[in-house]
Amino acid sequence: MTLTLANQEIPQIAVATKLVAVCDTQPVMAEGIRTLLRDCPDLVFRESVNTLAQAEALIRQSGVEAILNPGVADGFEAGRWPAGG
Repeated sequence: MTLTLANQEIPQIAVATKLVAVCDTQPVMAEGIRTLLRDCPDLVFRESVNTLAQAEALIRQSGVEAILNPGVADGFEAGRWPAGG
């Protein structure tokens, strides 16, 4: 597939996707992140969980590659684990 921009064809680059989840007690935060990720071709929102224990289980069971935790005291934190690890 190619894109056309100003009469120039630009080949579309295949992008590997990563599964992302959110760990936060506020559903509105998770929905905001889900909305932001819609425009990111390489990140796919998997689901939201409320606790770190749920996040750990999600990592082990679903292949999620990153957990976003926007509710930490000092700002925003992201964790990344190897698949199946």
